[in-house]
Amino acid sequence: MAPVGAGDSHVQKFRFSVGYRTCHQKSGDPPGAFGDAEIQSQVGCNVPVRGFRRLGLDGCDFGQVPRFAAADEEHSAFIMRPRPGVFLPCAILKMARRMASYDDFAWFYNRYWNEEFHSLAFPILERIWLDRVTRGASILDVCCGTGYLAGLLAARGYRVTGIDVSPVMIEFARQNVPQAQFHVADAARCSLEGPFDAAVSTFDSLNHILKRDELEATFRNIADSLRPGALLAFDMLLEEAYKTHWGEAFALVREDHVLTITGSGYDFRTRLARCTITMFRLVEDAWRRSDATIEERYYTPEEIDRALARADFTEVCCYDAGDLGMAGSLGEGRTFYAAVKG
Repeated sequence: MAPVGAGDSHVQKFRFSVGYRTCHQKSGDPPGAFGDAEIQSQVGCNVPVRGFRRLGLDGCDFGQVPRFAAADEEHSAFIMRPRPGVFLPCAILKMARRMASYDDFAWFYNRYWNEEFHSLAFPILERIWLDRVTRGASILDVCCGTGYLAGLLAARGYRVTGIDVSPVMIEFARQNVPQAQFHVADAARCSLEGPFDAAVSTFDSLNHILKRDELEATFRNIADSLRPGALLAFDMLLEEAYKTHWGEAFALVREDHVLTITGSGYDFRTRLARCTITMFRLVEDAWRRSDATIEERYYTPEEIDRALARADFTEVCCYDAGDLGMAGSLGEGRTFYAAVKG
């Protein structure tokens, strides 16, 4: 049997499995506006995608949208029941491609990527952020992945809500930390429920936001979800990290799964770094292949400070990860930030 991914290059399938709620929305409603609604059920659909043909809203059922989604035309167009043969709007395809990259990677990420980083990062977070957050407080974990950090926080008595753009990451998070709440959401494009007493985002997650205006929107949305005086902590990779490590290759080979990472290096003109991940898993006696391209962007310290200021964050402090004990390649070129909601 040929690995998944071989064959017709013009048709790709994206897997959606997200929590939906009914939304009675008028075309003039502002982003984030919803009618009365309740969470309904988990929905999965395989959506065949052919190209990037732009259509309006005709031909699709838009009666339901993911929880937290913005309610403008572009972002409310998350299709739950696409009619056969309907081409999807560009906004959907772009979001689907971005989600698909992380969905394919989620199984490997959950198994291999969490513990090493957070064993070094969590003592730093305790020192610069968590010691100032009251035990039992509500914390928003932005780009929560498969919930490892949420689990550490929940075990210490905090009430955690995590959001991530990947439905599969969120499914792992719900399994890993059943005492926390998790939702599929794009932090740059959604209204976040709150108010929360603190917020956090780790493992250079915010570098995955590739446009400056979207980074600013993310900080604004986080700020809008926080109480005045609430604390935000996050880490970012600076240019040093991308220049030194993003051209490297890595391979992991086990009896029933294989992963390879090939770095394409760092483009100093666009300030984008890219790597290609190829994954194989033996499932039901057949090898399945999936591929993902991961991109990150370097933001200058001035851009980060400006984005925080525009979102009304004050008392911004930054810390070199190496100076705080994060040794090796994980700490190289990494900066931790702490800021206060004004």
